[in-house]
Amino acid sequence: MELRVNPDGCQRFEANIFRRERCKHCGHPWHAHLGAIDADQLARFQSSRASGGGGSGSGPSGKAKAKPKAAPRAEWLFEDADEGGSGSDGEFRMLAGEDLELVARPRSSSSSVKIVNLVDFGECNPPREGLASASDASHSSSRGAAPGFTMPMRSKGDVLLEEVHFLRQMLADSNEEKRIQVAIVRDEVAEKQRVIDELRHQAAVAEARLQALRTSGEVVHVVSVRGSLQGWEEAKQQAACLKQRCDELEAAGKQQEAEVVRLKGKLDFWEASEESLADLSSEPAVVAWDSALREATQRSLQRLADRRLALRVASCKEVTVCKICYDRQVSCALLPCRHHAFCTPCAERVEQSRDQACPICRTAVTGRFETFIS
Repeated sequence: MELRVNPDGCQRFEANIFRRERCKHCGHPWHAHLGAIDADQLARFQSSRASGGGGSGSGPSGKAKAKPKAAPRAEWLFEDADEGGSGSDGEFRMLAGEDLELVARPRSSSSSVKIVNLVDFGECNPPREGLASASDASHSSSRGAAPGFTMPMRSKGDVLLEEVHFLRQMLADSNEEKRIQVAIVRDEVAEKQRVIDELRHQAAVAEARLQALRTSGEVVHVVSVRGSLQGWEEAKQQAACLKQRCDELEAAGKQQEAEVVRLKGKLDFWEASEESLADLSSEPAVVAWDSALREATQRSLQRLADRRLALRVASCKEVTVCKICYDRQVSCALLPCRHHAFCTPCAERVEQSRDQACPICRTAVTGRFETFIS
């Protein structure tokens, strides 16, 4: 039979514990697992199908083969007796000898027993895909043949025992599968618990080592941190001072540059250098410069004159002292030279002297006049 792709996308074929030709994951038959079935399983299914031993088990013969043989079971005494009793304690009694003789006698079957199969095994496993038609056909044939089918060779108890044994076998298989699954889950849980315990142990060891390191290096860490913080604060203060000093130097440098530019411009204005004159391209500019220079010169000369006058006024005290005695104030001038540099007593002595000459210019003195300072 040609393989085809699984419609549900099953990745691996694993045989069902009850129906080996179907997958326990998706329920599809083995030939619907292209690329998902092992080579050994594929060869086994193909050989079984070729030899006629395999199949879907959908027909009556398949159902009969699928049923396991009923194990021999001991029969109870008076099992098929009338069950119409009340089931009370009064029904329980000991058997007498004649009762045992009746049991040993062969049963006489006055009439044939009619057995009707009320269990439809085709409904236990719902048909899938292509096998549905064959299962439906066998199911319809079995249902159609059931009312008229008689089995005189076996009793009702045997059939029921066989069905009960089959159901018990199915229950045992299901319990076994569940037990295997539970064992697998328990193994996984145990493995995960082992990993968790190992991780917890590692975490505890790491925590202990961390605590030991913290305890041993706490003082050193605190001292080193404090030293680092103190050094960092000092470095920060030094950096702030250096930054402030740099700002001050930059400001002073800018002021010096501005002063140099101003002085250079002033020097160019007063000197009228060749470079400065070369920058002038018109006569009005030269005339304006000349006017400004003359005005500045006049202002400078005026300031010089004012300063000279101030110096003269400051030295007036020395001028008003008599040039002969250097003791009294000047109060008299000689004629005709008019030198106002003598006091009255000294001027009288000059007039009364023999040569009668001015002590400053040696001019003959003809007279004198007194002066007053208001």
